Amino acid sequence: MMEKNKTALGELACLFLKLGVTAFGGPAAHIAMMEDEVVTRRKWIDSGHFLDMVGATNLIPGPNSTEMAIHIGLLRAGWRGAVVAGACFIIPAVTLTTCLAWLYVLSGSVPSMAPFFRGVKPAVIMIVLNALWRLGRKGIKTYSNCIVACVAVFLCIVGVNPLACLFFGGVLGLLLNVVNPAKHFLWLCVGLVNFGFMVVNGVSTCTGFIGSFFHSAALSAVQKTESVSLFKIMLFFLKVGAILYGSGYVLMAFIEEELVISNQWISSSQLVDAIAVGQLTPGPVLSTAAFIGFLLAGMSGAFIAAVSIFAPSFLFVGVLPLLIDRLRASKMTSAFLDGVNSSVVV
Repeated sequence: MMEKNKTALGELACLFLKLGVTAFGGPAAHIAMMEDEVVTRRKWIDSGHFLDMVGATNLIPGPNSTEMAIHIGLLRAGWRGAVVAGACFIIPAVTLTTCLAWLYVLSGSVPSMAPFFRGVKPAVIMIVLNALWRLGRKGIKTYSNCIVACVAVFLCIVGVNPLACLFFGGVLGLLLNVVNPAKHFLWLCVGLVNFGFMVVNGVSTCTGFIGSFFHSAALSAVQKTESVSLFKIMLFFLKVGAILYGSGYVLMAFIEEELVISNQWISSSQLVDAIAVGQLTPGPVLSTAAFIGFLLAGMSGAFIAAVSIFAPSFLFVGVLPLLIDRLRASKMTSAFLDGVNSSVVV
């Protein structure tokens, strides 16, 4: 399904600059707006493949909506399209966030935009609901898809990790479509529970290992200086960009643990203000990294933090077309992806 050079780079740039400036409301709203633009209006991608892209994006580290922008650019114009689409989606948010950081350093506060958001929220909600309806009709087509969606809703309600919910949905979809569930009901239940614990523990272990590696490298590189160097800023945000799963909001937990508690680079009040800026700006929430980078090392820090946190996403997206093709190549893995898709849309 990967066909290059179908869309001019200028058209991609205009579209994703527009989305980068107007996409308020978080990753769900961003993806809903992309679906409206590239599936409904321009018909660049059919809804089934777009849903596969959303499902596969949720299986790799990095901010989902940013990776969707990069993937759409890759699909329409190769690697040049990926760079153009990703950069145009990211740059408006990073630029605005850096300007707000500069104002914050001068005035010590973040400007209030509460009246603006009271007007924007209803529109964002309608965009998301509309996209969910369209994608839901494509992703929940069968009885087994409906079961997977209901299980995913229940798991989310009881507080199960979102990544574990996706893998649960994928395995359940595989079993319901490939294995006779009535014949193997007990095995099915036990297998799902065990798999869930494996996913949660595996992700935690992998994340901890990679995080420890980057953290140790950063400490050894800067142990002779008390200041926060650009190299240390780069290593931290590369680590976050490389191991972050799900939406950009997970970033806040990383920042609180390492930058506020462990390293004490910023204060709790500065973290709260950084989160507020992330809510104020359109585009990817990870642009918050530029705000923190500016607080730590001025304009250079903002640039290094922004480039470092988004760079891994461009590399990860390179494997997505291959991942989708491989998953669709057999009945079993295709059923797994269908299960993931059913979980994603709810």
